[in-house]
Order: sequence, then C-alpha cells, then structure tokens
Amino acid sequence: MGGASFNPGDSHGFMQAVRLLSATPVPVPAPSPFKFEMSAEAAEHNTAVLETFDNDLGKAIDGSPGTHISYGSEVRPPTQLCPLLGHHPSWQELQDDLLYGIAYPFETTITEEDRKAMLEENLARGNHKSAVKEEDRHHVTKLMNLDVDHGYAIPLTVEGVRKLKDAEVYPVGLQNQMTIDEDGNSIPKKRVTHDLSHNKASGNSVNQRVDSSDLPTAIYGHAMRRVLHLIHHIRRHNPGKRILCNKFDIDKAYRRLHTRASTAAKCIAVWFLDDMWKERSDENSVGLVMTRLPFGAGPAPPKFCIVSETVFDLGADLLS
Repeated sequence: MGGASFNPGDSHGFMQAVRLLSATPVPVPAPSPFKFEMSAEAAEHNTAVLETFDNDLGKAIDGSPGTHISYGSEVRPPTQLCPLLGHHPSWQELQDDLLYGIAYPFETTITEEDRKAMLEENLARGNHKSAVKEEDRHHVTKLMNLDVDHGYAIPLTVEGVRKLKDAEVYPVGLQNQMTIDEDGNSIPKKRVTHDLSHNKASGNSVNQRVDSSDLPTAIYGHAMRRVLHLIHHIRRHNPGKRILCNKFDIDKAYRRLHTRASTAAKCIAVWFLDDMWKERSDENSVGLVMTRLPFGAGPAPPKFCIVSETVFDLGADLLS
C-alpha cells in the first residue's frame, strides 16, 4: 500500500502531507442492503438478506463494498492515510483493522455443539437484572435504539440469530456512571455493557477465549500518570506560567471501529420490541449483531488504543 510521503524529521514534508490529505475528497459510504430500524419488519428483512449470503455476515459485508457496513467506513481510506501515518509504529496494525475489521486473537475455540448449546442457554436466560429493572430498562431501550439508528447494530429475528454463522449471544447490563454537564456539574450517566465474560464457569466466554498476550498494550490506561509527568515537565521548564489543560470526549468512540464479521457474530445482544413487558418471546425479541467495537470486550481497550495513540501522536506533531 506504499509508505509515508516524507522522511522522519522532515517537518516541511510532514505539513505537505497534512495539507494534501485535508484537501483530498472522502468517498461517502452508500446505503447497505440492511434496514436499521428497531422493528420486527426490519429484523425479518435483514434475516432474509443474510439468507441470500448463506447466513454469513462476512459474505454480506464483502458483497456490499463501499457501504457504511464496510470495514473502516467511519474514517478515511488507508490509501489516503498511509502517506501521513506510514511512519507511525502502530500504522500496520491500524491499517489491517481498517481494511479487514478488528479481529480478537482467540487462543481457544469451541465446538459447534458447544456453541449452539451456549447460544440456546443464553437466549433462554435473558439479560442481567440491572438492564431489565422497571425503573431502568427504558435507558437500555434508548441506547439500543441509538445503536441501531446509527447503523452500529444489525437487527435480526431470533431465528435468524440461530442460523447466523458463528453466532453467540451474551447478556447486557446497565452500569451507573458519572459525567459532567456543560457547566462542569457532576451528573449521573447510564451505559449499557455487553457481558462478554458471561459463562465463566464453562470457560467458553469470548473474553476467556482471547489470548491477552497477543493484544497491544492499553497505553491510555496510564493517562493520568502521563499527564502528571507532563505537568511536572512543563512547570520545571516554565516556572510562573499558567498551564492550560484540555479534556474532550470522542462521541461513541468505540462505535467508530468495525469488528471483523466473524468477531461481530460472537457479540450479539438480544433486546425487545415495545410489547416485551407483556410477555417475553422470540416474536417480540430482536437479535442485535454489534458490528462495532463493544463495551464489555476484553480486547476493546487495547485495540482502541491503537487509534487513540496514533491520533494524539499526530496532534502532538501538529502542535510542535
């Protein structure tokens, strides 16, 4: 795919690459054959679409090039990024993730018999109590709807989930967090988590099967220590001057990154249509195939770190 268009240390060549990239048009993703609506009709439509691809999500994605379900559709194509980022130590892994989707490095596999048994067991069990409490379940419904509306999750019928190649279902829970409003006041926040560690007793969960030694280091886990060292360095060299810090949040950051089809099929959640609270059944349930990086996957933080470190290193170079 070529390499960087300048040599390391060439600030003039670096800025030329930045200007060229910023002036290069980005192709707009086309619609995919899937419907992204939280409805029985959309689930049935999407199930029928997958049947034309032998119930293989990978074939469906490969058969829909240039659409928003294509790997890397949220960012510029690697062919555009390579002249600027080719020197970065994480570029090769980032490029692979953008071209082929993020794949989890599984150390062990499960048999088809065990997979199907676990699928039925988790379908029957349902979600965690934190997600279905009467006072909180509307939060989950809202967040699930957003994932579907934004095209991050593909709704299927429950029978379609059973037919999907490599399909695994895991329960969702609701986590209480704190954030701040525009005035800096602390306010409560709800986050849906996908429990990909469920089935610990069997040792067959997604997170338990991942080989963590084959994952990159989650460097941003040490962010506070790095910020404190930087403040110390700045203060030592600039005594008496104000030190300004800026913190911002990338909206739905994990959801910007596609997972590979074989990984996405292992990260399915099940939620419900409006009449779920009358009586839970396959007919008022939808399977949501999470095609983006989920909250709850062990590999998610280190894999996202590949992107965040590249972005912030690029920002540091631009400031220098």
